[in-house]
Amino acid sequence: GALVVGGLDFDGVDDEFNTSLIPPSTATLIGVATWDVEAATQMIVGARDSANERSYLAQASGGNITLGVGAGAVGTQAVTASTEYLAFAKYNSGDNDVFVNTLASGSSASASPTNTTYGYNIGSFNDAGTASSFMNGRIREVIIYNTDQSANRVGIETNINAAYSIS
Repeated sequence: GALVVGGLDFDGVDDEFNTSLIPPSTATLIGVATWDVEAATQMIVGARDSANERSYLAQASGGNITLGVGAGAVGTQAVTASTEYLAFAKYNSGDNDVFVNTLASGSSASASPTNTTYGYNIGSFNDAGTASSFMNGRIREVIIYNTDQSANRVGIETNINAAYSIS
């Protein structure tokens, strides 16, 4: 069901939800979001201990929907303000993949994060206990699996799209 029609509206200043969920070594991060501002780092969900121990799904400073893992980041889908996106990203110790609105948006090889202390924030980046990179827009859905859900990606995207009519 829909808790809030259109999603939770984040102001880009200080809104966030803190979780105790620590990024696992393998994960699938899924988000449905609309950004109000392009080309600014804004998190759907993210956490890190240091610059090289991170896990996030966000719009990066270059304006692309990005999966950040360890020291690397991948994603080429540019954000257009006021447009809703379904982002599906997975990482494991061998590779990272990002799909936006069911289309491949990036793939790379990378190490998994070694974050063992700080939990994910929704709507901001838990930067070693200090929030940053606040979301300016709406988040309708966040799903985090501690497994690689690549084999189920199409079914998951189809289910989410049926609820939100994104792509």
